[in-house]
Amino acid sequence: MLFPFVSLIIISIVLYILSFFVQDRFGELEKQIEQLSISNFQESYKLKKRIKVLEEELLMEAMPEKFTQKETMSQPPLLKEVQRLSAQGLTVKEIAQKTALQEHDVKAIIYQIGEK
Repeated sequence: MLFPFVSLIIISIVLYILSFFVQDRFGELEKQIEQLSISNFQESYKLKKRIKVLEEELLMEAMPEKFTQKETMSQPPLLKEVQRLSAQGLTVKEIAQKTALQEHDVKAIIYQIGEK
């Protein structure tokens, strides 16, 4: 009865000591997943940046000629879009829906544009 008990304790101690010297495979896997996640976020950021540039280029092409180059380059793209939609005769509610802004924000932007 004593022999099996002592042998189990010795085996458990040996296995416990060996566990400190075995490489952690999960640690390597976690590092790989983290690296993959970081690269995924970087690619996503680059794609979003490219899409934003393309959207701005499309907005610039769609703008009427009556706006001068100096006026349009100094304004953010969202202000340009609101200005363009307002010039087309859309209502504040329609502009708010197309730009995903609140109606009071659209009114403030139109008021700000009118002051210039």
